[in-house]
Amino acid sequence: MKRRRILVADGDKDVGCSITECLKEDYDVFWVSDGKAILPTISNKKIELLLTDIDIPNIYIYSLLNQIKETSPDLPIIIMYVYCDCTQEMEDTIRKMSDAIFLKPFDMQELKKRIDHLLSEFPVHAAGAPGF
Repeated sequence: MKRRRILVADGDKDVGCSITECLKEDYDVFWVSDGKAILPTISNKKIELLLTDIDIPNIYIYSLLNQIKETSPDLPIIIMYVYCDCTQEMEDTIRKMSDAIFLKPFDMQELKKRIDHLLSEFPVHAAGAPGF
């Protein structure tokens, strides 16, 4: 069976590597530390789920979410954060545009369960990923 592809986007190397290490047993996991690498990686690697920090360097999360919804509207998105430095309206919008939110630090088993659930809702398409 084909392994599902996940992109972890976090500017903190320790966090990115830790999450990648925990998920790589079950998924093909790619990690980027720069927001500018997210969209090209989604496209080039046929990513099936994005797990991103809300404060990823070099991209504004709201802009990123809008771009993803335009190009890959079926891509499940999980947002992680420690602190959201935004208005309530912006936070509500981010919540509506994502499929799950995890406050750091979080339980990795809970994250894995949520990922499994989201990927089960989005079966692999013939080309390999939702929206492709």
